[in-house]
Amino acid sequence: MAKNTIVIRGEGRYTEGTLGTGFTPKPGTAMMIKSGVAMDGSGRHTYIPWDGAADGEQDEVIILRENEGKGGLPTVAYADSEHCYLFIPVRGDEFLVLFGDVAGTGAASDVAVGDKLMIDDVTGKAIPTTGSPEMEPFKALEGFVDATADVLLLVRMIA
Repeated sequence: MAKNTIVIRGEGRYTEGTLGTGFTPKPGTAMMIKSGVAMDGSGRHTYIPWDGAADGEQDEVIILRENEGKGGLPTVAYADSEHCYLFIPVRGDEFLVLFGDVAGTGAASDVAVGDKLMIDDVTGKAIPTTGSPEMEPFKALEGFVDATADVLLLVRMIA
């Protein structure tokens, strides 16, 4: 499958915002509204990579889309404090997430079709489920073995 857009099939909501200072995330990253920051003069919120209390915490899912202002490639990272494009998926939507390589884990970085994934706290990347998360929002629709770097992975929203 060609991975030239983050949203493959989606009925969710499209929105825009501004990246928080100090962040340069790649498309496919799970984002959240930065707490305590009011909307800007254009009525947009400030977003940062997912930064909850723990991996797999229950919250809304917001996915960073490709930067339409830079040619729309899902492999191009955003710049600090840049205008950003977001997607709020609903159950059944199919899209790409940035899967985080879990350093030094070998087989723990494997993903099989049908695996459930949770969101990594601080990075906003999808990771294999560990422990007892509050939420596993994604089901892998493709697999790979031993990722050595971050990769875009096709998932379905199941939460």
